[in-house]
Amino acid sequence: MDIKEYIDSRIAAALSRVELKNVKKDGARLTAQTDDSSGDVLDDVPFFQQYGYASRPKEGTEGIAVNLAGSRENQVIISTDSGEFILEQLAAGEVALFHPGSKDYFHFLNNGTITLKTKTLEVEADINLSGKLTAGEIVSKGAVKDSVGSVGAIRDTLNSHTHLTTTPGNPTGPAVPQVIPGA
Repeated sequence: MDIKEYIDSRIAAALSRVELKNVKKDGARLTAQTDDSSGDVLDDVPFFQQYGYASRPKEGTEGIAVNLAGSRENQVIISTDSGEFILEQLAAGEVALFHPGSKDYFHFLNNGTITLKTKTLEVEADINLSGKLTAGEIVSKGAVKDSVGSVGAIRDTLNSHTHLTTTPGNPTGPAVPQVIPGA
């Protein structure tokens, strides 16, 4: 074997395209059974994912595995792709985080806009918003307040206010000023 063939064989031995089966949590790490195109099947191959990011691929997902030191016995999975879904509107230079099953996504556009598509968004946090909020409908489970008072207190005052009366059949006079609770 000449040097070129030797180098080619070492490079070929370093990477494998695999199919994942039996994905499971093993302690603090995910592992899977890998099956590559040569028919080699390995059990309990660990996943290495980007720091702060986690996913659990489903059965049949494709992956790229690195065979450390060229040995399939020291294989680790470094990348996965299901091929089920691609965000069609993804332009060059843009980024998306998506769920293949539900097709929910965050889409980071080149113009600085972030688009979120999902059925229900649940947030457990205090939210500080600066800027304009545009919404179709706002439904609150609690009181809505501003610097003057709560919307409920303003509604109570509006519903109970009176006007100076005039002759029956004529318009009423101006409203009698009332104090809004909490103002």
